[in-house]
Order: sequence, then C-alpha cells, then structure tokens
Amino acid sequence: TWQNALETVRQQVQAERQARQTLRQARNIANAGTDLMTNLGQALTLLQQIDVKSYTYQDAKGDADRWSNALLKLATDRLNQKDLAGAIAATEQIPLGLPLSATTQERVWCTRAQQLTHAEHIVKTPLSQQLLTLSIVLPAVQRIQAKSPLYAQAQTQISQLEKLLQDLVQIQAARTLANQRGHAALQLAIRYSQAISPNRPARLYSQSLIAKWQEEIQRIEDRPYLLAAQQLAKAGTIAQLQAAIAEASKIAPKRVLRIQAQTHIAYWKKQIQILEDKPILAQARTLADQGNLTKAIQTAATIRTGRALYPDAQAAIQGWTTQIQIAEDRPLLDRASELADQGSYTNAIELAEKIRPGRALYGEAQAAISRWIAAREEIQRDRAEAETSDQYDDSSGSDPDGEASPPPEDSTSAEDFPTPEMLTNP
Repeated sequence: TWQNALETVRQQVQAERQARQTLRQARNIANAGTDLMTNLGQALTLLQQIDVKSYTYQDAKGDADRWSNALLKLATDRLNQKDLAGAIAATEQIPLGLPLSATTQERVWCTRAQQLTHAEHIVKTPLSQQLLTLSIVLPAVQRIQAKSPLYAQAQTQISQLEKLLQDLVQIQAARTLANQRGHAALQLAIRYSQAISPNRPARLYSQSLIAKWQEEIQRIEDRPYLLAAQQLAKAGTIAQLQAAIAEASKIAPKRVLRIQAQTHIAYWKKQIQILEDKPILAQARTLADQGNLTKAIQTAATIRTGRALYPDAQAAIQGWTTQIQIAEDRPLLDRASELADQGSYTNAIELAEKIRPGRALYGEAQAAISRWIAAREEIQRDRAEAETSDQYDDSSGSDPDGEASPPPEDSTSAEDFPTPEMLTNP
C-alpha cells in the first residue's frame, strides 16, 4: 500500500540522514590534525557503519580510499625507517571489509605481505599468529590479476609468502618435537630447523630456536654433574667439598650451566677455607685470652689475604693491637697528666707527644696537649700583664737614691723543670 511505501521512503531518508551524519563525523575525526594514524583509523572504523545500500556509501568509498592510502604511505615510511612495529600499527588501522577500490585493496594486501616476510616480524610474532595471518594474506595476494599495476610485486611476494609458509610449518613440526624435552627429541628438532637454508625468510627465527634448544641439551647433559656435586657437598668435610668442586668443574666453559657451577664452586671453596682457618683463629683467640697478645697477632696473621676468614682475623688483630698500644701508652699519658696537674705543662706536652699518630691513644693525647698548651699560654699572659704593671709602680720601682730596684725573682715553678725521677723514669 501507499502507507507501506511511504514508510519505506521515510526509513530510507532516515538511514541516509544517519549515514551522512556518520560520514561527517568520520571526516571531522580524520581532519582533526592531532594523531594522524589514530584519527584515520577511527575514521575508517566509522565508515564501516555506513550501509552499502545508501547513496552516502559511494562518497564514503572515496574517503576510505584516500585515508587508507595515507595510512599505507605512513606504513611504508616507517618501514623504511626500520620501524616495523610502527608500520604494522599503521596498516592495522585499516579494517577488513572496507569499501575500498580494487587498487587500494591490493595495496593493502601487498603491504601486509611485505610486513609478514620481515625478519623482525617473523622472530617476534607468535608462530600461531603468523600462520593465521598467512592463511588470510597469501590467498588475497594470489588473487591479484595480471592487469593490476601491482601484479609483478604480488608475484614476488607470493613466492616469499609460500617459502615462509613452508618454513613455519617445518618450524612448527620442530617445536612439537622439542616440547617433548628429551635429548633425542631436541636433537631431532634442531636437525629439522637446520634444514632451513640461509636464504629462506624464517632462517633467523630457526637459528634463534636452535640456540635455545642447544642450551636445553646442555642442561640435560650437564645437570647430572651439578646434582652429583651438590650431593657430595652435603657432607661438609674438606675431602667431600673438594670432590664436589672436581665434579662441578666437569662443566666446561661457555656451557649454559657453567656460571651456576662456578657459583657453587666459589661457595664450596669458601667453606673449605673456613674449615682450614677456623682452628688457627680459635688458637689465636685462646692466646689472646691468656694475655699473649703478640703471639695471638702472629698466629692470626698467618690467615692470608683473600681467604674467607681474613676479615675476621684482621678485625681480631686490630683489637689486640689496640690493647697493646693502650697498655704501652697509658702510663705515658697518665704521667703527663700528673705533670700538668702540678703546673709543669711543657714537660707534660713533651711527654704526651711521644704517642705517635696511628696509635690507639693518639687522639686522647692530642686533646690533652691542646688543653695544656691553652693553660700554659694563659699563665704566660698573666705574667706578662703583671710585669707591665710593675713598670708603672713608682713607689716600688726605685730606691731613694734613684737606683733601679732589682729585677723580680724568676717566678718559674720548680715543677717546670724535670726532676731526676722524671729523667730516669719517663
């Protein structure tokens, strides 16, 4: 009826209005001028919402072609700059099923094919994902006709994609074998992967897998040596530790477990050194407890530099040396303090200066010397002030005949001069 026809027209008008609004929104996003790649991707995604039966769809096809070609150019530029991730990201902004012209769609497939055969993509992309993408891209490139300007490029890429597919299928078989983790299975997986010749697209990928599987074989071969060594070392005796070191040393340099073995060997050598040197340090400490500090130092000093207990031995030697120095120097500092208490600062200073730098009481002696020098200088200032005051004292400065009065007696204390006892017993 005419009512149904009118409703159909009304719906078509509404759909067309909606399509136009979507196209305007897509164009606004594409021309935003902020992030070109993201904007074009969002704009193309909006175009997918336009009904293919609408009149707007024909206009949208032109925009889709223009924006897709802009993304393909961006992808090519990034690939030329060796930015594979950026190139792939730009290409992936073009949704599948867009209303593109045949030439633009062919460019999309050829660009994807170029990225698929890139060595970095082959190495970094999961194998299952590569096989899935190949199953889509290869048939699409094969459909490019001889009349297409991209036909020659497509034929070259078809050959590369087919070789890549063959390589990945072979690698997949090798990985299936390697997943069994057995020595024989890993060797067979390596032989499968070694069959991929140097000029093949997946050669680098196969070599990375071969290196990984060779390391796994080394672990299988060398782990028994390491386990046996660890078992021997559990006894903790010098003989068993030496046997453990010999067993772990069977793992040759450049083998994958070599570093782990060397770590254990270093630890076991340290344990042996502790077992060898612990009695020496114990003997030295016993001598020190008995008061024979010199002999204790000589005993501990036999523990050589680089040995496990060397830091402990040196710490003990330092403590005993300090005790000896204090025993030697304390009488000197005590006697000097007695002299200072008697006012004989010069003699006290000279006696304290016999304690040389580096000795245990050197800091204490220097602090005392500083105090005594200050005290002596204060006495000298007091005397100088007293002498100056006497010069202006007329009543006591001369006799009635005008003769100068005799000079004052020397006020230096008798304690300022060394006594016989001090000279014989410093």
